[in-house]
Amino acid sequence: MDILVDAATPQTGRAYVGEWSVDSRGPDRSAAAALPLLLLPAFTAVPIDPARLRDALVTCATSTFEEVRRVLAVGMGPVWSTACDGGSGRGGGAACGHEIAWLAVDAGLRDCRRGAWNRHTQSRDTDPLIGPVTGILPTVSAELLLPHRLNAPIVAAFDAARGTTCVAARARALLLELLDAHRRAVAHHGDSSRGGWDQERRGVERVLLTTATEGDLRPLLEHVRAYLEQPPAVVHLAHTLMCLFSREPHLRRHLPRVWPPIMSTVLDAIAA
Repeated sequence: MDILVDAATPQTGRAYVGEWSVDSRGPDRSAAAALPLLLLPAFTAVPIDPARLRDALVTCATSTFEEVRRVLAVGMGPVWSTACDGGSGRGGGAACGHEIAWLAVDAGLRDCRRGAWNRHTQSRDTDPLIGPVTGILPTVSAELLLPHRLNAPIVAAFDAARGTTCVAARARALLLELLDAHRRAVAHHGDSSRGGWDQERRGVERVLLTTATEGDLRPLLEHVRAYLEQPPAVVHLAHTLMCLFSREPHLRRHLPRVWPPIMSTVLDAIAA
């Protein structure tokens, strides 16, 4: 565990510290992929310090690098499908291990709001969300939302919402607000393609597409309608969906049912 915690610690003196930096072999990326596994029952016998594990997960969830956040969100997937440990596992004290994971999701979401201009960095700071995150996002204007900071929380909340754990109800409630916030933000800002944008956005598109293939087309079509205000965003959405259909057979078989409503929505809007 010590190695993973140390690897999750932000590195100083790095030449490239942009949030879109890609370094698939970076130690923080490896830590983000492996740390959630320590919450699984198979690793119960491994001695850990719950507080250090919690802090390391939060460090990854709030990383400067979008790639680290995305890797952590995907790495948490197996955690949400395990049974609650009733406070006898990794949570420490009376807390369930799922609470540790959800705390990291919560922390990673809080810097999704744009703040004031910082003349020293020549960029805008973030204005962290304060208080319970559920209920706050709908009050944040689209102009102030940072779409890329919503991606990893959406992936994690989607997986958590599909389970039956102690955080599933919270995840379902938050997921609705996250998707609404993401939809409004992209519709306002447009397709800000740069750096790892394609990789980051694909997680959200996968969530929308998976939901559609399971019978609920509404979230996907709501995104399509909102994106019509920003044509490049529609193009990007369509391209990403086709990539997912092409590369993943379990999604591909749903193409004849999912694709026509998407095209009808776009073409009807053009004809209106």
